[in-house]
Amino acid sequence: TFDLGPYVISVTRDSAVIMWRTLDELGGKVVYRQGSDGEEVEVLQEGLTTIHEILLAGLVEDSDYSYRVESDGVSSEEHVLRTAPPLGTPVRFVGWADSQSGWEVFTEQVPLLVDDGPAFVIGVGDLVNNGKNDPDWKQQLFGPARSLLHQVPLFAAIGNHEGNSHNW
Repeated sequence: TFDLGPYVISVTRDSAVIMWRTLDELGGKVVYRQGSDGEEVEVLQEGLTTIHEILLAGLVEDSDYSYRVESDGVSSEEHVLRTAPPLGTPVRFVGWADSQSGWEVFTEQVPLLVDDGPAFVIGVGDLVNNGKNDPDWKQQLFGPARSLLHQVPLFAAIGNHEGNSHNW
């Protein structure tokens, strides 16, 4: 059911966006809670689609949230994201580029990145070899970085290899 994701983008002090892709046009929802024992909240997506994007709003800054996504009765594993801290708080982040031609090495480095506990990651281009080739995204970015992107938001800049692709 899940072709890509779920993955976290656009985390702020009081919101986060969860995305995932399904093979078929389906409905979707995110079920989340603050911490590991908070009350569950469901956010439903309107309509059917293959690319799911749900905003979680009204979150508490500098807090952990457990979440899972659901489509067509299938649920992802539970993952944890953290909202941004107060302004002026130092944070740790990771940046990389040009992983498209070394995705095997990138795959080996991702667990180290997860262990470092970054607040966010920045991909500064050429994350895939050919942005128009859909399988490149799974093989060279979303596959290798899966465990990282479940919990840490990715802010990416387009490189010449991604091109002006509809996949971007």
